[in-house]
Amino acid sequence: MQLIIKKLFLIYFLTFSFLVAGSSGLDRNGITGVWNTPVASTPEAGNFAVAYNYYDPDKRLILNFSPYDFLEVSLVYSSLENQPYVAYGNPNYIFQEQSYKDKAFNVKLKIKDEGKWPAIAIGLNDINGSGIFAGEYIVGSKKFNNFSISSGIGWGTYSGGINFENPLKRNNEIENRAGEFNFDNTFNSDSIGLFSNINYQVNKNINLFAEYDSFNDVTKKLIDHSNLSLGFNYEFNPNFSMKVGTNAGKNFFLQISNTNNFSKFNKRVADVKKLKKDGYDDIRKTLLKNNIGVKEIKNNTNQTKIVLRQNYFQSLNQLDEVVSDTVKTINQKSKNHELEVVYTTLGMKVQEKNLYLSKKSMGKDQIKEYVMNDNFPYVSSSIGLRPRLQIASREGFFHGSLDLGMTGEAIFRENLIASFDLKYSLANNFDEFIYPPVDKFPQQVRSDIKQYLLNYSDGLKIGRLQLDYFHGDNKNFNMISIGYLEEMFSGIVYEYLFFPQRSKIGFGFEINKAYKRDYEMRFNHRDFSNSFNRFNLYYKNDFSRTIWNLSFGEYLAGDEGFTLSIDRYFSNGVKFGVFASSTNVSKQNFGEGSFDKGLNFTIPFSIFSNNNLYRYKWRPFTKDPAQLLIRKNKLIELIEMYR
Repeated sequence: MQLIIKKLFLIYFLTFSFLVAGSSGLDRNGITGVWNTPVASTPEAGNFAVAYNYYDPDKRLILNFSPYDFLEVSLVYSSLENQPYVAYGNPNYIFQEQSYKDKAFNVKLKIKDEGKWPAIAIGLNDINGSGIFAGEYIVGSKKFNNFSISSGIGWGTYSGGINFENPLKRNNEIENRAGEFNFDNTFNSDSIGLFSNINYQVNKNINLFAEYDSFNDVTKKLIDHSNLSLGFNYEFNPNFSMKVGTNAGKNFFLQISNTNNFSKFNKRVADVKKLKKDGYDDIRKTLLKNNIGVKEIKNNTNQTKIVLRQNYFQSLNQLDEVVSDTVKTINQKSKNHELEVVYTTLGMKVQEKNLYLSKKSMGKDQIKEYVMNDNFPYVSSSIGLRPRLQIASREGFFHGSLDLGMTGEAIFRENLIASFDLKYSLANNFDEFIYPPVDKFPQQVRSDIKQYLLNYSDGLKIGRLQLDYFHGDNKNFNMISIGYLEEMFSGIVYEYLFFPQRSKIGFGFEINKAYKRDYEMRFNHRDFSNSFNRFNLYYKNDFSRTIWNLSFGEYLAGDEGFTLSIDRYFSNGVKFGVFASSTNVSKQNFGEGSFDKGLNFTIPFSIFSNNNLYRYKWRPFTKDPAQLLIRKNKLIELIEMYR
């Protein structure tokens, strides 16, 4: 019977593979797919999703995002409830009361869009994890009316089910190599598996699916598995969906996901009303409604020059539109009018641009000028509820606090600002942290984060209290920060950046003096400090809107090395990035993970309501090597939002 099924599947595979995708959602690995099988489609650039999988005993928390239309990545945090937690490098260090935890990084690259021929994608799973979910695949997908069929071949955990011998064999025994990139073992398992899935889009909300997977549990840590799965995906709205199914009636699975495309979010623009000719004060008020500050306006018959400032985290394209529509109201009779805009932030001129014609002189007509009178200092503050998250620890999926927070600024001059961030925990579960860090080399600068969180319920905390000074002229940028810079460190930082407006290359350096803060997160300090310097090289690719940053020098814990980061910027301030570091700390001393690497994203809340930034940096493991200060401002980020 098995031979007959195998032959029938091979006939199906050869007939429909890459010939004939609905809304299938995410698969178990957090990549666009069905459940145990992927599809070739990828989300739009800027797409971000969070999902929770229940597939007893395997529970997973997933983050998925797409920096480009052809590329998606996922971070998966798994808890295997039927296995105890074993410390890396020490099989005798077992937590019987804790389930086995695993973190994985997965990536899928679409190498061909769907057209007359199917879309084709290639994927790598668990490329930096323990290896128990490591697998590689090539998949093709094609739509046919409401149907979508995907078929592919796979290695590693995709090499089970119906398979054939792989001419490039490898030992399928998983080594203890958690956290390392293992490209040398890709695409060469003992066998190659065949898989396929079919989706039927019933309506805009319901998608039915069936799949035959080639899952191979090489570690035997998972549940009894069947290769056939059936289920449906229900979209409550474009953002929330639920996937329900069964694995051949043996096991039930559930996925709940939330999806957004932050790159398409833009803050609502205040209406630009018809203004009086020469109504400069009206221009200022109208732009201020859109969080655009006016510093100076010069105007004649042919040209208007306007100097703007403090327009934090706006969509640059949208900002240009608001400014040009506003200024048009005072020059409606001019057919060849030019608008020159100078963007400044924190007293630094970061860009000059012409929105109409090429740059020219102000002309011979009389110049009418409007200069904004400053009444420093400005003081502002806000109070509200906000979460403090700690995700993917050994103790559990999620730990967090609901804080009553207060933030504020005192602007003494345009380029001299004091800021603070105070917080009081109303409720948290940080008391569940009981396991100490395993590795503390070379100095404990970040691995003791749990000690700070264990004291989080003890009164008011100072998250940040600092003074910043800025100076820049569109080429040379300088910044000095001093005070309590973050939850774990205080200090002083000087940063210099040379990055002309239309240049693709920039460089700079940082001088840091850091002091370790006390676990109470107030004014006291622990007995650790360090002075360290770093150099930065930048390359900007305007076509892909990416900035490559090579940073080298000393780190917070005293280790030395370099960090390469690649950041994808969107026009509204959203940023996705990856980074990896290499230091003089050996793999053995680093411990699980071998070296520092991870992902980060930045979402400006100005696309919703206020001007704060939400930053999240994911590392598979919180270790001490390759760590830097967590700074509120970085020069490259401040100027890039306008370029």
